Amino acid sequence: MDEALQENFENGMRAARQGHNDAAFRILQEVVDKDPDHELAWMWLAQVCGNEEDKRTCLSKAAALGTDNRWAVHQLAILAGEATADVDPFAPEEKAQVQVLQCPQCGGGVKLQCEVSNTLVCRFCGSVVDLSADQAKVVGKKRNVKPCQPISPGMTASLDGKPYLVVGWLRLKEYSDGEVYRWEEWLLVNQSDGAVLWLCYEPEKGFTLSEPIPATGCRDANAETQPVLMVVDGTTTVVDARDPLAREPPPGVAAGALTH
Repeated sequence: MDEALQENFENGMRAARQGHNDAAFRILQEVVDKDPDHELAWMWLAQVCGNEEDKRTCLSKAAALGTDNRWAVHQLAILAGEATADVDPFAPEEKAQVQVLQCPQCGGGVKLQCEVSNTLVCRFCGSVVDLSADQAKVVGKKRNVKPCQPISPGMTASLDGKPYLVVGWLRLKEYSDGEVYRWEEWLLVNQSDGAVLWLCYEPEKGFTLSEPIPATGCRDANAETQPVLMVVDGTTTVVDARDPLAREPPPGVAAGALTH
């Protein structure tokens, strides 16, 4: 998207937030006329439409463009009398409490699935949002990269029969003594009690698990561990080891980046 079109889109969002629906409609209509694949513009346009039929058209466009646009699908269901507005389409099937944040870039509601996360990625506009300061701020844009393993944020996993939600993914690189080490990590949240685990994959070692342990309760690093049976998207894998060391959450975990 060119800068002029992006600026026009942001002007439309701003007008909609301020309640200037007619102006917002005109601006956002220009955006989708120039870029019919602008999913977020269709979503905002649906919110300022003057009649139900136009709103249904905008929502249908957004739902068709998005790989998992549950908001648009839910709004269409409300129009069809098949759902109610008090049901959250993004609510995960879990008992742990989930906080909802507003993306400072587009205003979309984003679930913060895990309190240890320093950043999140907006599911609507792809903005990377820093949560470490008192006020959330945009610090970048989601890159078009995918995990090396078929595990993505938004998927559910079973570890020894316990249900987990994949809420973040990182690709990491470290230099040591002239060597380059690369690995990937996924942040998992237990859907029953909110406990977190880090699933790590290294080409040389395969999968390992790490869990946060208070400094006063660290296990013996030489203690024997039992393999863990992991099931993700119907695929079963044996995780050979669990890292017994206490650890801090890695920086930049993109919790809430539900892109599956």
